[in-house]
Amino acid sequence: MRQYIDIIKKILSDGIRKENRTGTDAITIGGCCLEHDMSEGFPLLTTKKMYFRGTASELEFFIKGMTTKRWLQDQDNHIWDDWCTSKALEKYDFSETGICETAKKLFAKFDTQYADRKVIPRLQSKLDAVKEQFEEKGGTLHPKYEQSSFGDVREKTRKLAQHLEEDLGPIYGFQWRHGDAEYNGYDHDYTNKGVDQLENIVQMLKKNPQDRRMIVDAWVKDPKVRDTMALPPCHYSFQVTTVGDKLDLAWNQRSVDVLLGLPFNIASYALLLHLLAKESGFKEGKLTGFLMDTHIYVNHIDGAKEQIGRTPKRLPTIETTDFKSIFDWSYKQTKLVGYESHPKIEFEIAI
Repeated sequence: MRQYIDIIKKILSDGIRKENRTGTDAITIGGCCLEHDMSEGFPLLTTKKMYFRGTASELEFFIKGMTTKRWLQDQDNHIWDDWCTSKALEKYDFSETGICETAKKLFAKFDTQYADRKVIPRLQSKLDAVKEQFEEKGGTLHPKYEQSSFGDVREKTRKLAQHLEEDLGPIYGFQWRHGDAEYNGYDHDYTNKGVDQLENIVQMLKKNPQDRRMIVDAWVKDPKVRDTMALPPCHYSFQVTTVGDKLDLAWNQRSVDVLLGLPFNIASYALLLHLLAKESGFKEGKLTGFLMDTHIYVNHIDGAKEQIGRTPKRLPTIETTDFKSIFDWSYKQTKLVGYESHPKIEFEIAI
């Protein structure tokens, strides 16, 4: 994907360094466009090894309208591990007087929640980092930390809490399938609640494919509702259109983490295009991304330079078997064919 490499080069040559909410500065350009003809292959990045199963299972998670990251974790998908709603954290006291009780709650929650589940190394490291700061399962703060910065103790404890709490709030999939419905937690039954935007465009594709209003919007207009999400939508809307016998899809993205997030976004919307084409009987057409605040975090620059020095390989294809409906689809039904890539490059996530 030469266009992706060109975006990296443009940011490195023309970008401006900006501060942002994560605390990690980013080199930024304001607005660009990425286009891909699906007949040229599936646009999965080849200049570093990509986690296609993670992309596909996250898309299934969105299509099903789920909001608990536990389902993702059970698929060994840890994309959302570091997020949860602010409401989920309200039960914990992160003050100096309450931090020990909070630690005890978290240790007990971990013992219960992961009694029969695999513990991933990243979670284990978060747990160990917090345990090191406390004695007797959180009963007291370890003496060697009493004189150190309490901010470090609180930050590590909060990150562990964010990891263990599973509610992500009314994020992407909820808006796709239950737009405008009142959100009452991940374990509430939302059957027939809100506007099923995805179902609506599927029906339009079948009954009136020339319609120019096939839009799914995840950007909640009420800021109070948007603030209940673990993370407000970065890719906040997409539109489908048909031209001749082909189906095209375009998505809009307000904030674009080029090195870590964008490759997943490209693959996710390409897979969605593939599924919608199978659902409606159209051929796969063009994928377009309209990208606004397009940035490279400063701690990703070395990896960015390594990537632009690599020659892209031939794009793979995908095959989906036993397809009945996009709403019954499982990520396990779709396989990559002929994927070859350069080695993986590690990028630290900015939260």
